[in-house]
Amino acid sequence: MDKKKIMLVEDEAVTSLDLESNMIKLGYEVPAVVTSGEDAVRKAAELHPDLILMDIALAGPMNGIEAADEIRKSNAIPIVFLTAHADIKTVNRAKITEPFGYLSKPCNFATIKSTIEVALYKGEVDAQRRKAEKALKEAEEKYRTVANFTHDWEFWIGPDNRILYISPSCERITGHSAAAFEKDPSLMRRIVHPDDIAVFDWHCKGIKGTKEEGELEFRIIHTDGSIRWIAHVCRPVYDDQGQFIGTRGSNRDDTRRRKLEEELYKARNFVSLCIVAGGIAHDFNNLLQNLVGNIDMAMIFTPESSKAYPFLKDAESAYRAAIKLTKQFNAISTGNISAIDTINPTDVIRDAVSFALSGSNIKAVYDLSENLLNVDVDINQLRQAIGNITRNAREAMTSGGRLLVSAANEMLEEQEVPGLAPGKYIKISIRDQGRGIAPDILLKIFEPYFSTKERGPQKGMGLGLTVSDSIIRKHNGAITVETEIGKGSTFHIYLPAVVSAVAEAASKSV
Repeated sequence: MDKKKIMLVEDEAVTSLDLESNMIKLGYEVPAVVTSGEDAVRKAAELHPDLILMDIALAGPMNGIEAADEIRKSNAIPIVFLTAHADIKTVNRAKITEPFGYLSKPCNFATIKSTIEVALYKGEVDAQRRKAEKALKEAEEKYRTVANFTHDWEFWIGPDNRILYISPSCERITGHSAAAFEKDPSLMRRIVHPDDIAVFDWHCKGIKGTKEEGELEFRIIHTDGSIRWIAHVCRPVYDDQGQFIGTRGSNRDDTRRRKLEEELYKARNFVSLCIVAGGIAHDFNNLLQNLVGNIDMAMIFTPESSKAYPFLKDAESAYRAAIKLTKQFNAISTGNISAIDTINPTDVIRDAVSFALSGSNIKAVYDLSENLLNVDVDINQLRQAIGNITRNAREAMTSGGRLLVSAANEMLEEQEVPGLAPGKYIKISIRDQGRGIAPDILLKIFEPYFSTKERGPQKGMGLGLTVSDSIIRKHNGAITVETEIGKGSTFHIYLPAVVSAVAEAASKSV
């Protein structure tokens, strides 16, 4: 077993020799005996002894307390002070250096042994503690380094719900900084979408009573007002005694995946719909042609004064409505756009909205960019698509109000709007003040015959949004929807913008 090394710092020769002799008798190694504070600091850094016996009242510029303080700053070596005058004032000054013990001169053999053994033991314990703290700090730094650069929003929450750590990604996902969450632990719950508060609270309460990993999908409201889907996973953490010490979790912005799934769902339905609608339109049209021929012949040979004549007129009206329905099926099924024109869509937007709102108590408020880019469209089809969405908004605003209609140029990045290539678009937004669309039916609103309204000749057949979606898709565009229960819905129409070669060159040269 290696001998413990004890360095002596004593400027009285007799005391120094006596102490050195006793150290050797007790089985310790004495690697150096120094007589000044400056030498003590230098030798401690050079030899790294297991313990230092330090005289407090050293002669020279640096006394024992000052030397111990310097050693403590750079070397974690236990120090036991030697003093001939153990007065309170001196002891209080010495406490600043956090010594491991005191020996009063002259020192007896037994006291030296017990004091040194206790100091060495405390030094070993202290060294182990510092080693553990260093390892923990390094582990925390590694976790923090990884977490700080992860794309997800990582966090640690203590048992008192105080946030111990939160990664910078929280700001990208929520709009709120890490400091804001640390300052206000209740912020997390406050940004949860009102419709998801109940399930969020249930999850938070339940996770504390289990040792299992928990998962949850919920929505939050970003500071910019947009709604984000969060894929949340967390696990409660327990110490060696089984005490709950907090929760570690991760939140991922799942909005894009959700939108892609929705777009895939719509696309699959759209393909099937086109096939079915085309077949129905063809067969239905053949039946109608035969029916109208017979109705026309019957009306020719039936006097208007006949009791049967009004019934024939009703049948003719029903036929006209059926023709319109067939045209809607054709609009959905056909892959062709009959007439393409390059236009600035401002006038078409105003005309379509104005016509759809005529006779209602709803006022359209326009915010149309003066620099709106051109688009290649079938004017009649675009007018129909906008009109259908406007009529849908009109029916949602039963008490009247304001319909906000805006249009602006938009530069889309890759996958910013699912299904659309990156590039320049115009974005037409129609925002109503209706009751909003429930999340469980949001994906169904573009399906044919889906409607929350009564159906009938005057109430609509539930095909308006389906037709609008079909028309915009055929123009290589897309329709997206934002909605909030009790506040209304916003339909966004994206159409590829037409940029002339001259304008494109000019924009690149700026």
